[in-house]
Amino acid sequence: MVKITMENGNVIEGTIGEIVELQTQLAQKETTEPAATSGAKAGDVVEMTTGDHERDYNKGDRYTVRENERGAYIVDDEGDKRFIDRHDHLAYKIVSRAPQPPQQDDTLTYEGDTYRKVERKAAEGDYVVFTDESELESYLTGEKPYEVTEVDSLGDPQVIDDDDDELDTCGYKIEVYEKVGVTKADEPTLKVGDYAEVTQDGHGNKGKIVEITEVRTFRSYPYKTKAVGEDDGDIHKASQLRKIPTTTHEGVVYREFERHAEKGELIKVTNASITGGYYGNGDVFTVVNKNSNGVFSSEFSIGLLHSEYVVLEPLVEPATTQSFKAGDKVKLLSGGGEWPLVGKSTGNVYVIKALPGDANYGGGSHRNERRIDINGAYALPEQLELVSDEQTLEVGDTVEIIHGGGERYLRGFTDGEHVKIAKEADDEGDYKVQRSSSAMGYAQADQLRKVEGTPRLLTQETARALKFGDTVECVKERAYVSVGKTYAVTGHDGCGDPIIIDDDGDEYVIYGNKLPHFKKAATTQLKTVTLRHKDGSTTTHADVLEAEVV
Repeated sequence: MVKITMENGNVIEGTIGEIVELQTQLAQKETTEPAATSGAKAGDVVEMTTGDHERDYNKGDRYTVRENERGAYIVDDEGDKRFIDRHDHLAYKIVSRAPQPPQQDDTLTYEGDTYRKVERKAAEGDYVVFTDESELESYLTGEKPYEVTEVDSLGDPQVIDDDDDELDTCGYKIEVYEKVGVTKADEPTLKVGDYAEVTQDGHGNKGKIVEITEVRTFRSYPYKTKAVGEDDGDIHKASQLRKIPTTTHEGVVYREFERHAEKGELIKVTNASITGGYYGNGDVFTVVNKNSNGVFSSEFSIGLLHSEYVVLEPLVEPATTQSFKAGDKVKLLSGGGEWPLVGKSTGNVYVIKALPGDANYGGGSHRNERRIDINGAYALPEQLELVSDEQTLEVGDTVEIIHGGGERYLRGFTDGEHVKIAKEADDEGDYKVQRSSSAMGYAQADQLRKVEGTPRLLTQETARALKFGDTVECVKERAYVSVGKTYAVTGHDGCGDPIIIDDDGDEYVIYGNKLPHFKKAATTQLKTVTLRHKDGSTTTHADVLEAEVV
């Protein structure tokens, strides 16, 4: 064996014949291939093809290329650095390349997939391999890539182990890999918004329906999910889920079943055949009757064959009518302007006229759809929201117009203006409002904001509802009564208007233009009085307004 040190410092080792053959090949390569004149790297040997006028280097001189953060350079005969690719006058040719280290195989193949080792910290979506096989627990496998599901606040990758449990890799010896490719079988087939049943054995959610909330390509666990009706999320492989067909109808998600429908159930047409022009695929109806051949819907008298539809069952049981009653004020959340809510507007407040089953329910065809009658239009329970007391405005309230001033029903009014509620909301949810100049307008509750601290003045309705012993407070100056003084109701006149005793000791009937001068007080002046008689007996009298010893 012979060792030869080349001009560039490289060492060649071999027999004399092998070295001679290698030199011949190198010589042939130099004569057959043009030498590169740029792109030299550290360790390459370059030959200068021009000289320096100060003769710091000469044409034909050879130098070994070095590199730093600024680029490739040579050190000339004066010891100065010359960055050879940054100046046109530094012309050279590469006469030999730096020896390349043997290629290391940094790839890993596992179950048909290829992974490439990377020298960096792991990120979500990378893979880690546990390198200390001798100390691995039973739920970990050496040489197996585990997908990083997240990186915690300390920078430690989190993975799913062989028992499908979350594992913190802190304290383990790991190498980081990235997946080189993905097979067609692993490409996600579900999309965000799809629903699937969990089929994974041993999983706490097995058998539950989950919604796909995120799809992450090139991942072992590509699907982020959330169980229907729950807040907790999870991740799954494609093989752990089975997609289920669903339909969203009027804001409710339904699961589709191929079976015969029962009376009152919703169906969706999927295979329209004998339609008579009444229906088509995708239409949703309520079944009002059935026989051995098919069903009949609430929308028309013609029947549908059992082979033409699927049955819809809600994934989450929708709201029922039990939380509502006739007379409730409700806000319409969706569906305004669409059949059967034509003439109603989403966001407006309405009064419930009747529920399915009530004698005065007007929507016979909607009875089995759980629809609520809001004065001739019909809304599902989930389309309605009860208006709380805080949202309810009463006659006499001072309110601020927050939007819509100057528009059709508030022409002449401006946003920010304070007005009075002059009349309760009608069936369309419109309140009559009035400014001090007696100008009138109409506004919805969401256009108004109550000005807190303003008294709720008496109206004819609230005044006649006062009982004996209730008290009212004078809030605006008027003859025979004093502002801030409280007066007890002593009775009612023939029209039902309340009577108080005024400052002169006379009966004072509160009605008409006197109403805005009073508000109901929070207290009542009724007392329980015990009388002791001359014979020693006693009698007790409740609901006494006033007692005087004479």
